[in-house]
Amino acid sequence: MTDFLVWKYLSEDTVAKLADAFEPENCKALLASSLDLPNSPSNDLLLNFYFYAYAFCKDNGLPPNKVSTFFSILKEVVTYDTSTPYSPHYPLSKSFTLFESLLFKHSISRPPHSTLIFSRSDVKKILDFVSDQYYRLWRVFKVACGGERVILRLEQVGSCGVEGSGYFTGKPRGLERAEEGDVVVTFPEPEPEPEEEEEEEGGEGGEEEEVVEE
Repeated sequence: MTDFLVWKYLSEDTVAKLADAFEPENCKALLASSLDLPNSPSNDLLLNFYFYAYAFCKDNGLPPNKVSTFFSILKEVVTYDTSTPYSPHYPLSKSFTLFESLLFKHSISRPPHSTLIFSRSDVKKILDFVSDQYYRLWRVFKVACGGERVILRLEQVGSCGVEGSGYFTGKPRGLERAEEGDVVVTFPEPEPEPEEEEEEEGGEGGEEEEVVEE
């Protein structure tokens, strides 16, 4: 079996160039080119994730072969996740099972089924990083990059409470931008306030009676 992922997406030369890229924009440009990420809002989200993944590699002193293998695993998982739109029938557990299988395949020396690239310590750090930076936000990546526009309608139920799935902050986009935006927010028409009844004349607030002196 020769389908191991080392050098699949990031070559030795690319990893060396990344090590020499001191500016974040240069690093992102190299990652975008190597991981086939054309410029788009959804790919910007993924590119930021990959950039922080590379920062993780540098912080932990991973050598080039580990950096390349780690990115290959991430690329395989992200491609798998974003190949279909978000659906309740596609649970996070399927994605995480794939991620674990690829990681362990490169963490155990058992030729030809697996190869030893990551140590036990590497595996723990990678699991912690990916769980926090990717799977904690998995639904965001899935919805934003899954290839299908999602329309989310929120209904305002009071001056403070908002009913619906998700949160809305900032000013709503106009409905004229619904076709190009990702979120459509609608608010019900306010109910008319009841008319105030006029106070009846008389009593303390009424006209004073005329006193006729005899």
